[in-house]
Amino acid sequence: MFRGTQVNSNLLESILMSLERFFLVCGKNTKSETLEFYLNYILARSESSSLVAVVASIVCAFNEKTFNVAKTLFKTKEFFFYDTSRLMLDQTHKTQLTSFKNFSFNRMNEFHENERISACDQNHREYSLEHIALQYQFIRSEKVSEEESEKRLREIWSIWDNHYKSLPVKELEDHRDKTWRLYLARMDKRKMSPKTTEGANGITIEFSPEIDPELREYSERSQREASKLFTHSGLKIWADSRFYSRDDYKKYGTYETDPLTALSEAKEIWNQFSEGNVTEELQLYRATPSYVCAVLLRDFKGKLDKIELDFCMEVIFEYVNIINNDDYVHQVGDGLVPALFVLPILIEDFPKERLTIKLLLIKALMRHDPITMMGVDRISSVAIQSVQHLWNNEPDFMKSLYIGYLVISQKNRDVRDRLRQEAFQQHKYEIDNDDFERELFNNLQSVVKSIENETIMESAVDNIESTDSDILITAFQLVPLDGEHKKPAPFVDEIIKIISQQLLSCDREEHLNYTSRHEFSKHYARFILHLSNSEKDKYLKNFTDNFTLSEGVSDLLSEFISAEDSLNMPSSFWYVWNQFKDCIVDSINSQGWRHDKERIIETFLFGRTPWNDEAVSWHTFAPENRAFFSDLSFKIGGESSFIYSICKLLCGIGGEFLDEGVYWISHAIKTFDIDLSQDTSANTLYFLEKYMRRYLFKNHDKVRRTPKLRAQSMVVLDFLVEQYSITGYLLREDIA
Repeated sequence: MFRGTQVNSNLLESILMSLERFFLVCGKNTKSETLEFYLNYILARSESSSLVAVVASIVCAFNEKTFNVAKTLFKTKEFFFYDTSRLMLDQTHKTQLTSFKNFSFNRMNEFHENERISACDQNHREYSLEHIALQYQFIRSEKVSEEESEKRLREIWSIWDNHYKSLPVKELEDHRDKTWRLYLARMDKRKMSPKTTEGANGITIEFSPEIDPELREYSERSQREASKLFTHSGLKIWADSRFYSRDDYKKYGTYETDPLTALSEAKEIWNQFSEGNVTEELQLYRATPSYVCAVLLRDFKGKLDKIELDFCMEVIFEYVNIINNDDYVHQVGDGLVPALFVLPILIEDFPKERLTIKLLLIKALMRHDPITMMGVDRISSVAIQSVQHLWNNEPDFMKSLYIGYLVISQKNRDVRDRLRQEAFQQHKYEIDNDDFERELFNNLQSVVKSIENETIMESAVDNIESTDSDILITAFQLVPLDGEHKKPAPFVDEIIKIISQQLLSCDREEHLNYTSRHEFSKHYARFILHLSNSEKDKYLKNFTDNFTLSEGVSDLLSEFISAEDSLNMPSSFWYVWNQFKDCIVDSINSQGWRHDKERIIETFLFGRTPWNDEAVSWHTFAPENRAFFSDLSFKIGGESSFIYSICKLLCGIGGEFLDEGVYWISHAIKTFDIDLSQDTSANTLYFLEKYMRRYLFKNHDKVRRTPKLRAQSMVVLDFLVEQYSITGYLLREDIA
């Protein structure tokens, strides 16, 4: 419980973690007698094994100081079992904490999260009571006399003898008794024959316990049973790692040099599934055939013959067909994601399956089930990623898929909604699935035929403006980004116009939900950045002409920053940023949405982006961008959020503008009456003080010698003093 590896009360876990940390910190400089007194005090009065676990941890950390406590723990065999379980959970705990941290957007908890992660690296986490018992018998430090060591041996052996006496007769032993006998055999020095070998890294001691033949047979049998779970673990790790481009796959050279070995092993698993022979251990590998076939089709297709390609196609289709089940709920490890991702690859080798592949992709695009913990990525996201590259080589396929999705997905909803209304009027609360399938088939028969022939036209979409927003956003994400596909996808202008109106609207009933807004903004930002500057205005005008200070605009600006951070297209980015600048300045002066105004300014000046704490530069910034920030200080410098954002920028990724920043800030202070009483960030003074400390540390002598620089600095420092800043007062006195 004190390690947080089980589900418990957060308060109780925190108390136990604090208790352990207290002893770990104080125990380094505490006398043995004092440390043992407090630990024994806990053992004597504790009625919870959770406190005993903390004591066991301290014993593992300071075993030389705590022998008298350790021997108390040794007298209870259950403590050995519990501490071994703790050790096993600890081996994966750091990975779990790191994974959860990657999903967290709350930076307020970062200090505590890092502390918990670092606690996993403490040396004593690698030991259990079993290891400590063995160390007492074989290792003696200089602080322990030979007489004391002999005394400890006798006491430990006396405890072992008592445990031997309490064992039941062999005929009555159960699984737990046999396991305890193995513990005793591994811990009892008297039943061991240590062997020493000298190697390059020093002397290695190998302990070989003397175990009864029937007990050894029990141990080996248990290991064989346990190893069944890992029969195909190498294949699973290789396929998973290679599919997601993780370096772990390089460790499995057998599959790398001969991928057909992986296919052969995957066939064994697949055949057992097909025969219904699904054992408990085989459940761990239910997605492995999908991953293996996906990797082979994507990376090793040239090594597959016709029979092997047919097998891979069968496997991929089987896994993807899961989405045709309306009751399907995505599960991690069900094999859908890799199968769906490589589905379009089958087009080249199986042209007769083009329609089947299209219909499966359309069905996947209609599924918005989340596939990640945070719910941002969906099944439709995988389908979108899998087909983006086809616009260049298969434009007709993509156009028919694109328009077909718009028609089929909306018609599916319209038919279902109409049947529900009819059923409700007849006092029925569920529709007949057969009626639904029949009605949908009648409505879409000609559409499917045109999709198959790839002759479907834009006119198949009855009214793009009446199409649901989430369908439009999914379709928009199919639009190519790289610009190589010169002919634009249909309805792009219309979709951007419709969604921009909803995104800019202040009417809550017209608001897009967060996920839809995020998906559109993310793709729109990348779509715009990939266009030439001459084409950008056409697609930006829907936002610039009707610009409002709203949460949706703030999110859109954030997505542009994220897109630029990954794409590194500074010329394109600054063209967009300058287009938005005048809109933002005009809106700030004319619109009274205080909260959204501050949010927009902070986002526009990169203050709301969660940058790395150590980042002091950004590839998008260049010396010519100084004029951009200087101009903003003239136009919106009176906003407290401007001071906050510009100081945060100068202390972080805008470090290259450190020297120029004092002019921007001093000009804003001289020109405008800045009121920090309504500073919602509550950090403006902090970042202003931090910036001035950093600036004067670098330019201290230069400021004192240069009247102009000194005057600019004094304007800022006087402002800090007026805000009752001690730091500002001390800095001002230093350069006065």
